[in-house]
Formats: sequence, structure tokens, C-alpha cells
Amino acid sequence: MDARCTYTLQPGTVGPWHPRQRVWQEMPLSSGSRTGWVVLLAALLAALSTNLSHAQQARDHRFDFRLRSQQELQLDQPQEETLRLPALKVFAPARLPEAPLPLSSIPSAIQVVPGYEIPQSGTPNLQEYLTRLPGVTLNDEQGNTAQPDLSIRGFQVTSVTGIPQGVSVFLDGVRINEPTVEEVNFDLLPLDDIERIEVIRGPSVLYGRNTLGAAVNIITRRGGPSLEIVPELSGGSFGLQKYRTHVGGTAGPVDYYVAGTYAREDGWRDVSAVRLGRAFGKLGYRHGGTDATLSFQYVDNRIEQPGSLPLSELRRDRTRNFTGGDFFNPRLQFGTFNNLEQSQWNINQAADENTN
Repeated sequence: MDARCTYTLQPGTVGPWHPRQRVWQEMPLSSGSRTGWVVLLAALLAALSTNLSHAQQARDHRFDFRLRSQQELQLDQPQEETLRLPALKVFAPARLPEAPLPLSSIPSAIQVVPGYEIPQSGTPNLQEYLTRLPGVTLNDEQGNTAQPDLSIRGFQVTSVTGIPQGVSVFLDGVRINEPTVEEVNFDLLPLDDIERIEVIRGPSVLYGRNTLGAAVNIITRRGGPSLEIVPELSGGSFGLQKYRTHVGGTAGPVDYYVAGTYAREDGWRDVSAVRLGRAFGKLGYRHGGTDATLSFQYVDNRIEQPGSLPLSELRRDRTRNFTGGDFFNPRLQFGTFNNLEQSQWNINQAADENTN
């Protein structure tokens, strides 16, 4: 049995949606009436779905018509010819570790100093020779000849910790600025065994951090086409003595270069003696498209550091040592391998520096 709800309105009611009283009555509903209601509901659902499908088809037809119209307009327009630009080559100001590009192809100001000009100039060291270049000056913070400060366009490179460093220095393509505060100890470099020096002026991110004023690229010597054995002996004021020899040559595709240097000096100030000992060797191989080098150096130095003087002491006696006892005693073993493809491995073993 099915039940149906009817409403009985009392006086004062507003309408059938505000009933005051509900009366439930059980009324019989025949099976024929029930079937009629089901058929009517099914017909309504079928009509509704048919209308929705016709509407969707109409929208799709309008979209296809607009798409075809746009394609026809594009076909009617003349096709533009594709313009292909030539390849653009960008040369960065990098010449490490060899010289793969001519100077005219480098977008930077570069000055190249041949190694043979340095001993012929009569200057005591490399830093003194570089002062002949424009904008290069020297300062003396440590008070000895082995550790002068180099300044290029106002940016310094020095062994003194705490001074802002603005120049990067490379040895055979390996950056030798110390990783702590970017200082450079020139007494640890084989400055007597130089093939050429390149001074690349201006700031560049290619040479590492703090490359603000310039980058100095030092290329060491290789063995020549013929065998040479050259001993050297020199002396000077304030007890300067220097003993040196080098041997170089070529045997087939292999070239070799070996050098040893020992120098000492009493210094012109009190307690400012310098002792430098260095052994350097370089082995090269050229064959076909291969050009590789392997170099190694051993350094054992002891450098006394008088330092600066107060103005009152400077006026009295420039040779005095205000803080006697400071010295620098490094021992270094340093090896570098380079090949023509610019791939390089840097082997730095047992860099033991004792500073007091």
C-alpha cells in the first residue's frame, strides 16, 4: 500500500505552503497508474537528453566553422620567407693555459712579456719588472725583497693577510690565489723559469672571485729544440748571493726542463735575512694532436719579516726592526698536468706552511 499526504487548511492560513494541520490518509493506488507515472518520467528524461545533445552538436559546428575560417584566412595570406641568421661566435677573454687565440680575437687589453726580457732588464725580480707596464706599482708591507706587493690600477695582490685582493694570478693555467683570503706568495713561484707572462686587464668572472683589476697568467718554460746547460752565479749588496742552473732539451716527441735555484740575502734592515731554495722540473710530450705537460716544483724558504715602522721610528732610523722575530717558513710540493684540450688536473701535495 502507498500513502499520500494531504493538507487541510484552517482559517487564517496564507497558502498551501504554510499548513496548520496535516492529515494522512491511506488511498489505494492501482498498478496501472503506477506504470503510467514511470512511462511519463522516462519520456521526460529522453526528451531532455536529446535537447542537450542537439545543443552540443550546434556548439561544435559553430567552433569548426570558426576554425576553418581562420585557416582559410591564413592560407590566403602570403607566406613570409624564413630568415636564418649566421652563427655568432663569442670569445671570452681567456688564454689559459696556452695561447689558443691570437690577441686580436680577445675582447680585452692584454700585454705579453717574453720571459727572456726579464733577466736582460737588470731588475731583481718579476714584480720589479712589471712596474714598467702602465698602471703597475709596488708596495713594501713585509720589509723584504721576496714578498713585495703588486698593485695594478689600484687593485692589489699581496702575501699580507687582511689587505683586499683584486688581482688573480695563474701558474700554467692553475689559479694560485690562496683559498682563504686570496693572497699570493710570490716567493713560492718559479719566477726564474718563465716562458712568458700575460697581463689581462679589467674585471672578469672567468678568472675567479676578486678578479677586479687584472689577471696575471704565468707560463713556465719547456725544453728547447737543442740541449742546453746553463749555470748562473750572481751577487750584490747586503750579502746577496744567488746560485742557479738549468738543463733543457728535446728527445723525439718528449721535451724536458729542469732547474735549481738557491739564493740568500742579509737584507738592508735589522733581522731581515732571506733564504730561498727551489727545484723545478717540467716534462712535455708533443705528438700528432697531443700536447701535454707535467710540471713539479719543491720549495723550502725562510723569510724574516721586519714589517712596517711607526712614523717616529722611521724618522730616526729606517733600518730598524720594530717587531723582531717574525718570519715566514713555507715548504711546498706542487705539481700540475695540462694537455691541449685544456683539461687539467692540479696535484697539490703536502703544502706545509709554518708561519710565526
